[in-house]
Amino acid sequence: MGPVSVLHILLLFIVILVVINVPHSQSYAKDTLQRSYDKLAVYTSRVKSPHSSHTSTTDDQVKPFPKKIWQTWRAPLAALDEEDIQIVRSWQKLNPDYRYELLTDQAAETYILDHFQDTRSDIIETYFGIHDPILRSDFLRYLILLSEGGVYTDLDTRALKPIKDWIPPWWVDDVNIVIGVEIDQPDDKWADWYYDYAFCQWTIMSKPGHPIIETAVRRVITSLWKFAESQNTSLAGIKPSYMDVLGLTGPGAFTDSVFENLSQQTGRNITKYDITGQKTPKLYGDILLLPVNAFATGQVHSGSGRPVEEDAFVEHLFKGSWKNEDHVYGTEESNDGDEEQSELEIMETPESEEETRRLEEERLRREEEFRRETEEQLRAIEMIEKEQNRTELAVGDVSE
Repeated sequence: MGPVSVLHILLLFIVILVVINVPHSQSYAKDTLQRSYDKLAVYTSRVKSPHSSHTSTTDDQVKPFPKKIWQTWRAPLAALDEEDIQIVRSWQKLNPDYRYELLTDQAAETYILDHFQDTRSDIIETYFGIHDPILRSDFLRYLILLSEGGVYTDLDTRALKPIKDWIPPWWVDDVNIVIGVEIDQPDDKWADWYYDYAFCQWTIMSKPGHPIIETAVRRVITSLWKFAESQNTSLAGIKPSYMDVLGLTGPGAFTDSVFENLSQQTGRNITKYDITGQKTPKLYGDILLLPVNAFATGQVHSGSGRPVEEDAFVEHLFKGSWKNEDHVYGTEESNDGDEEQSELEIMETPESEEETRRLEEERLRREEEFRRETEEQLRAIEMIEKEQNRTELAVGDVSE
């Protein structure tokens, strides 16, 4: 064997070592880039990460999300004023490939009978037993998602981004339910709420039969019957306060159901302290948790941003009037007769404007920091890819 042949063998050995190691470096760089894009949710479509395994096993939950948008109201859309109709149309405009359906109070009763009469006597007895319209409305959203899935959203919510943009592209095959944070103020309660961390219940995206939705349904049924017993009356006769509604069927009941399933899917006890301060989407099993600004933008608490920001998907307009109509705000002992100051009124105060400016400055600072980090990682990947191309050319030369 001549000296040239020995040189060729040594060169080939070195090239093989480089080829083996470069992909590992490239993979590491891409993983780092993905983490950066997690922070910059608006840029997620440019990279893709490995998928984790599904945790749900039902046939419905290995299929894509149903392309359905659900809303409920006491009357047909024609009864709404023009402003409210335009809010509703925001969902249709941004999601033209989705079926839209509004269930009126009367249509909802037919819907419940059609979907549960033969299979869930507990649902039928509870739903038709309660006469309070707000309790029914809360319960109905869970039942719709349990049966058919899709996106449920309150009538006073405005769509800001298409639904297809809610899930980062690398998690499309892994997510079976999408939930947004509403309140994130551990140890610093917002207003008179007894929850200092809560998930949005005004907008939920779920596949049919997800365990969180089933848990919420069972929790509502159990809680309502216990509440009726505590008031020594039937379901039809219960008189819940504003705070009672939150815990019986509203965001309190939903939040408890989410935490229960987060712990089940991760195999450890998940509390508010494990997920507080979340700034980017996070996947827990098949549960995608979105940060505050996704579904609860424009709030004056919990680090919420503004509706114009890229990571804001839904704007809740807080137009519901039920708080002041049929349900006293707080318990009789704590209600001093003063009218409740609505969240929209609070948002108009000078202190709120100052806080909004501060949040905007902080958001811009973080975005610039993330942009710089992303650009550096892109340059690193580009250098690795160039090195890999040179290595591949060298291997080709040796083989010839």
